[in-house]
Amino acid sequence: MADRTEREMRKLSTTWVEAMRLLLPESTSPVDSDPRWNCRHLTLVMVLLTDTLQTLDVSATQRPMELWELCRERSLAAHTLIEVARQIEEDSPEDLLPQASSLLSTVEERLTGTRPTPARVETLVGPARLTDHLRLTMIDGVCMALASGIALPRAVKVDACRTLATILGQTHGGRTIELRVPPATAVQLESTTAGPDHHRGTPPNVAESDMETFLALATGFLSWSQARENGRISTSGSHVEELAEMLPVVDAAHRCGRER
Repeated sequence: MADRTEREMRKLSTTWVEAMRLLLPESTSPVDSDPRWNCRHLTLVMVLLTDTLQTLDVSATQRPMELWELCRERSLAAHTLIEVARQIEEDSPEDLLPQASSLLSTVEERLTGTRPTPARVETLVGPARLTDHLRLTMIDGVCMALASGIALPRAVKVDACRTLATILGQTHGGRTIELRVPPATAVQLESTTAGPDHHRGTPPNVAESDMETFLALATGFLSWSQARENGRISTSGSHVEELAEMLPVVDAAHRCGRER
């Protein structure tokens, strides 16, 4: 069991680093067409990296929050991270990029090196499992990528879909509706009105989308009605439209000032 947990942690750490790295410009010289060459973007990346680096050094002794609770608390505290980012926005992107790259290297070494990491950590918003903290900071990175039009690698999309679907299952779990996001995940949810449960075979209420569509829906960059109108999600059953009331999981589009 310990070996399996260690393998899962190492895999998650590798995917997390990959997600953070794609948020940094590849070129060391400014490129006007690259949205990553932006002070606000780079400072937010630095805040995520610093938050994680500090979290890694503080073990928690209290019961960790569940993933959905941590997600809720991080959403409530989002303005704090944004204010911290604003305090260092006066630097130029050319000055910020080396600092961000150095921070990422430090966090990567801490996550993937030989020094052990605590299973439970004290985060900005309270005690949590380190894996949950990494998954939700990765979601923050994914939201930044979606806002900037940055393409996500498959491993990051799969992990992000699973994280968001898990939160949906924890907050709206049931046996009436099944949401499928192949090849990443599937989750069973409860209707807000009376609906049939299913135990075996194909459930009567099914919604299916690709990973890109689900990520956009779950983070507020795409509305349910837009996805339906554009044929980006297939549905069956009389209760499946109730998914519109469960989404988004994280309203990142609202934070970014984007209209859905």
